[in-house]
Amino acid sequence: MSKFDMANGPAVFIMPHWSKEGTELERNWLNATLESIKAQTDSNWKILIADGNSPSEKAKAYLRQLVEEFGGKLDVIFMEKSDGPGHARNVAIQRAYEAGYPFIVFLDADDMTGAKRVESARKIFLSNPAVGVV
Repeated sequence: MSKFDMANGPAVFIMPHWSKEGTELERNWLNATLESIKAQTDSNWKILIADGNSPSEKAKAYLRQLVEEFGGKLDVIFMEKSDGPGHARNVAIQRAYEAGYPFIVFLDADDMTGAKRVESARKIFLSNPAVGVV
């Protein structure tokens, strides 16, 4: 696979994360978000969560648990400082670029995505190489 193989490379969902208390409600939102990703019609995706140094050890432990549960489909960057969600996204974008992911899908940890998001974006990128953003 070439560095940015649009046809065969995985899309990467980039998700900033920060949790003060690691509550059950926060876990429920995150789980709903992850379920919406798992429902993609194009299963060639990965998830990259950038945790902006959450003060909650419970939340960090839950992220480590998710890495194990997703078996290679999810990775977490545990950042040493929190400069907000924009900074977390930028750190994850750099990691995605270095890994050679052909395209990025932005999604917040308390949001959901449509089931055809990756499929639709990939089709658009492949049908018109001049397109840079969908």
